[in-house]
Amino acid sequence: LRHGGMKRLFSSCYAPSTLGSFLRAFTFGHVRQLDAVASRFLALIHR
Repeated sequence: LRHGGMKRLFSSCYAPSTLGSFLRAFTFGHVRQLDAVASRFLALIHR
């Protein structure tokens, strides 16, 4: 099903990727950058 069966099940367009594969692409550095941005954003909101 993952590799070749999708065309048999779905006749229209479908997503080429899943959320899991998207999240696995993040490295530790990406997560640290997102954490820094989120903490600065929250600091601006809570002033």
